[in-house]
Amino acid sequence: MRGRATVAGAFVALAFSLAGCAQVAAVAPGAGGLLGPKDPNAAKQSPNDFFRSIARAAPRGTHPRYFLDEQTTWTAIGPDGGPRQALLSSDGLLEVDQRSFSVEPFLRVDGRLVTWADVVSTASLAEGALPIPTLEWRSADGIALAVTVFATQDGVLWARYALDNRGAASRDVELWLALRPFQVNPPWQSLNGAGGFSPIHHLAREDRAVWVNGAKAVAWLPEPDAFGAARFDQGEVAKHLAAGRVPPERRVFDAAGFASGASLHRFTLAPGASAEVSLAIPFGDPRPFLASLPRDTDAPAHVAAALAATQRHWRVRLARFEIALPPVAGDLVASLRAALGQILVARDGPMLRPGTRTYARAWIRDGVLMASALLEHGLADEAREFLRWYAPYQAPDGRVPCCVDGRGADPVPEHDSPGQLLYGIVSLHRYERDVRFVAELWPRIERAVAFVESLRAQRLGPAYESGDAQRFFGLLPESISHEGYAKRPVHSYWDDAWALRGLRDAVLAAELLGKRAHAARWSALADAFERDLAASIEATMRHFVLDTLPASADLGDFDPSATAIFLAPGLARSVLPANALARTYQRYVEDVRGRRGGRIAWDAYTPYELRNVEALVQLGRRDDALYLLTELLGDQRPPGWRQWGEIVWRDPAAPNFVGDLPHAWIAAGHVRAVRSLFVFEREDDTLVLGAGVPLAWIEQEPGVRVAGLRTHYGPLAYSMRAAGPRRIEVAIEPGLEIPRGGIVIEPPVAIRAATLDGAPVQRSLRGIVVHALPARILI
Repeated sequence: MRGRATVAGAFVALAFSLAGCAQVAAVAPGAGGLLGPKDPNAAKQSPNDFFRSIARAAPRGTHPRYFLDEQTTWTAIGPDGGPRQALLSSDGLLEVDQRSFSVEPFLRVDGRLVTWADVVSTASLAEGALPIPTLEWRSADGIALAVTVFATQDGVLWARYALDNRGAASRDVELWLALRPFQVNPPWQSLNGAGGFSPIHHLAREDRAVWVNGAKAVAWLPEPDAFGAARFDQGEVAKHLAAGRVPPERRVFDAAGFASGASLHRFTLAPGASAEVSLAIPFGDPRPFLASLPRDTDAPAHVAAALAATQRHWRVRLARFEIALPPVAGDLVASLRAALGQILVARDGPMLRPGTRTYARAWIRDGVLMASALLEHGLADEAREFLRWYAPYQAPDGRVPCCVDGRGADPVPEHDSPGQLLYGIVSLHRYERDVRFVAELWPRIERAVAFVESLRAQRLGPAYESGDAQRFFGLLPESISHEGYAKRPVHSYWDDAWALRGLRDAVLAAELLGKRAHAARWSALADAFERDLAASIEATMRHFVLDTLPASADLGDFDPSATAIFLAPGLARSVLPANALARTYQRYVEDVRGRRGGRIAWDAYTPYELRNVEALVQLGRRDDALYLLTELLGDQRPPGWRQWGEIVWRDPAAPNFVGDLPHAWIAAGHVRAVRSLFVFEREDDTLVLGAGVPLAWIEQEPGVRVAGLRTHYGPLAYSMRAAGPRRIEVAIEPGLEIPRGGIVIEPPVAIRAATLDGAPVQRSLRGIVVHALPARILI
């Protein structure tokens, strides 16, 4: 898109083509109507249409919000590494497994029904960052309900419903937990399976649990005061709740799948008193778990112990590094840790997946950037397992599939894939010095390089040596790898950036393994490719009369989020004309400020724009990078769950497709963006510190401290703090290999004078350069 204003449809096409292969790109939000496909006979409504008509005639709050054509948000809960995840909506609806039925809370306070429509809701995470969400309802009469959901590593989903009387009078409170044939995903989430209705055919109470569809068990701790189920012709559960009575049956069968049920839990709460009920829903076979359930009197302690163990697990997993910031920095570090948790929750064994419903597949492009985010923060095993699992799907000719799921590898050709596989493999060496892993996958490296070379050969013939076709010379062929290109494949510079990155990494792999002939030949290949790529970009700019960088040779389109790959992780800034690079991000920042200031119309954007934070930091635009990051953080929905969907709409209540919540590839972009504020690697073999740190963080106690962040040169530990009026102290600890270009400190001030370990030091154009550790710099 060359114009500055964008429209929702373009953003949706962008999002689909980014996260999926060709077959997903043609799907639009609400395809087939907001409520799913119509019955082919046209005489019957779809289940979603049917419940929509019921919800519109019923009191507000008695049915999921999406049946009123209103957007909802949700988050994912699961064990570390999956393979199955639940969803909790911001209204309290809990979908207990993939595309399954849900549990929905209702209250009756002194005989009055209280629903999601009658309360103020607040979302939060345990300790502000762990993937253990809580949703709190606060009603006008002082009753609060906190729903906390977590999954233990042995594969049990727990939901704790804690009641609290914050009013001045005693209250009779009933907690109703309804089993309903609804997913958390709205019906317009139609990609990879529609949301909304999910059938319940069988409901049967047996001892301390209710069995759903004969396979799933929901156990109560403690047992309810009453439970009942009903076929639809006996009245939907909302009807029974409104009348204050449980449904009539102990077990039911509903051929249409419209059965529902509810448990009733009665309490009298004095002012300040509390009570709780918990549900346990095993993801796997429920029988062994049900046999081990504690007595009702032991239930609160049992649930508390399970929750505490889960918190400990996540606390340890997300503490492989330290970033300590002063209060003025807000919740940035908590948001970073939450994003890492989102990546780990979305996994299915070794599969790094961008989502748990819409995008419950593994893409190589999503996976290697998620892997890099994990590697940078001390989580190497998951990156290694993903690449070891994905690499065997490579074809004998070296072709790398764009994505893999339970059906196997996708055959759609997307030419960014081989470069991404190469980058992913060598990243294990860059961050972990894992030469053995590189050697293990050496045959994959050879095939991937050969495939890149064969692709490039298709654009080296005489047909591309003159005329308009000359700007395609030496590039990879047309592909649909990137934004908006699904309807018409183009020569995308996104593909070329990844290929160049991969070739450079292949050279490093060959050098590590002592394969000098391979290294020499591949280095020459990479050099020639880099020259042709730079020439193509210049030619495309001339062809379209551009002063900014093009995203493809065919269209000359403006797309900074694609161009950002050249900078990180591409480390190929030298390919890009410097003036055009500067103008590209100047225009981008103007566009963002225009959108935010109301001067440029917009409907939606994708938080893939987090990539541009990294780009702006590398370009020395510290204030712009921090502005962009702050603005994007403001679009996390809901804020307390610290997450983004794939698409952010200007109207958050409109019933539009948002992808998965949370979207783990975007979480990886956030992780990488935050890291870049403190450290990044530059293509001239230097390590840059503090280029995105604002002065306010340094001036407020205790300043900035970083420890355990992984870099290409080893684990990093340093601090930046005020050391008196107009003085900054930077202390870098030992443990790093010194890069050839040194360690460069770029503080947020104009440097009048500086000392290094007590001796005066000259500031270079790049900042203050350090060549030995430990080091203490006074600025």
